[in-house]
Amino acid sequence: MSMRQRQKIQKMLRKIIIKNKRFLLLGFLTSLLLALSYPKFNLGFLAFFAFAPFVYALTEIKKRSNVFLFGLFSGFIFHLFILYWIYFTCRAGGVGIFISLLAWIALAAILSIEWGLFALLASFAKKNKYFPLSVALCWVIVEWLKIFCAHKIVWFPWFLAGYTQWNFPPLIQIASVTGVFGVSFLLVLFGAGLGYAVYRKNFKHLIMPSVLISLVLIFGFIRISFFKPSHDKSLKVVLLQTNVNQYKKWTPEYVDELEANLTGFAYLAKIKKVDLVVYPEASLPGYIEEPRWSKLVKQLAAITNTAQLISTVSDRNGKQYVSVFMFDADGKNIGRYDKQYLVPFGEYIPFGFLTKYIKVLGTLGGFDSGGLNQKNIKFDDVNLAVGICYETIFTYGWHKKVKRGANLLVNSTNDGWYLSTAGPYQHFVAAVFRAVETKRPLIRCANTGISAYIDEFGKIKSATALNEKTILTVDVKLSANPRKTFYTNYGNAFIFLCMGMLTFLIFKKW
Repeated sequence: MSMRQRQKIQKMLRKIIIKNKRFLLLGFLTSLLLALSYPKFNLGFLAFFAFAPFVYALTEIKKRSNVFLFGLFSGFIFHLFILYWIYFTCRAGGVGIFISLLAWIALAAILSIEWGLFALLASFAKKNKYFPLSVALCWVIVEWLKIFCAHKIVWFPWFLAGYTQWNFPPLIQIASVTGVFGVSFLLVLFGAGLGYAVYRKNFKHLIMPSVLISLVLIFGFIRISFFKPSHDKSLKVVLLQTNVNQYKKWTPEYVDELEANLTGFAYLAKIKKVDLVVYPEASLPGYIEEPRWSKLVKQLAAITNTAQLISTVSDRNGKQYVSVFMFDADGKNIGRYDKQYLVPFGEYIPFGFLTKYIKVLGTLGGFDSGGLNQKNIKFDDVNLAVGICYETIFTYGWHKKVKRGANLLVNSTNDGWYLSTAGPYQHFVAAVFRAVETKRPLIRCANTGISAYIDEFGKIKSATALNEKTILTVDVKLSANPRKTFYTNYGNAFIFLCMGMLTFLIFKKW
């Protein structure tokens, strides 16, 4: 590129920035406020105000092409903030600085399409007096679409707005009716109402959001206070947080060390005299079918003298799976679950030529996904709905398992990839909502943390610190035949309602 061409491009960029600096500032402000609402900052109250600058800008932007670009810019900045850990994860995996930066920026750019689509969809209802409501409906529909795409194609749907309220139990109880999407709806509705009220200089647009939030809070307080489940069983569980370095796990010279580590944890679990021992994701440094590791499983069962839920990789009929196996006290396999939703670029690589840049993944190769209608794992009168790693973000998968009779949710995961960044915390908060949506307690066992016991109302009863080598003993309170929530029974009813309302509002304008 010649000097003259570079100068021409620089001049054009300066002109764009100067002309649109107010809109860029408003988009930046929304991105910053929303990013600060998530862990590690946990300033969840900011999420109520985050969308006000965004909607104020939307009302002023005339061209739909500019609306889409404004959404892209805002989404790009947000994902740069929230996904900073991508760079550190790549670097820890031996990826070069340039490729690590490129991965971080590229992912942020790709995911910004969500925001562009959201802004564009909202613009179709801009002239309607119910514009704030339309904006909230658009956001919810886009949130649902990105989870749908993650299941059917490839996407990364970690950041639902509702997750910012994970530590506010009264507000999130509405998830038992609407799923996490209902919480997202309230946040965006209030922010959009505020932004529109400032633009119109008429604060009546805050009445509906304020009333709805008040009603949801009343519902939440009543549900927590007066609708406590009747527990008729207590299950004593040990969660083993082994804290194994992610990049040791698949290295041959550390195999003996890892085996000794597991055996040591088994002896610690034995002292506790529990009903169930749960291991983190991919605990065994090899395939469970290999004689060495199948023998170790029997040894662990003999040591603990109790049931064990072990997550490991499995090779069956020429296919490789990330799996969870249930073994009884004699080391007999009494159930298994194969992971359904695999992590793109983590457990399979959509674009195979990238394997040379991600050496740790290339060591194992790609995995296959398990069937969508697998049976729950059962032992005694406990019915387990098991999910591995980031399967906690797939809202609908869990309510289907609860429909099959599950009275306890179990998440076995490994967040060692994310080191000490915000990544493990961002991943953890999704589990809170799966418990609320299904009204089932959830136990989470993570290699490096956070391991926890979460009750039916999303309250964290006990949890470990990140990067701590420890065991967590919990007494899980269970109901033999617990009631199913509205969300469990009717799943995406709220989403379909939002789609219908948005269609009506858009056509009503015309």
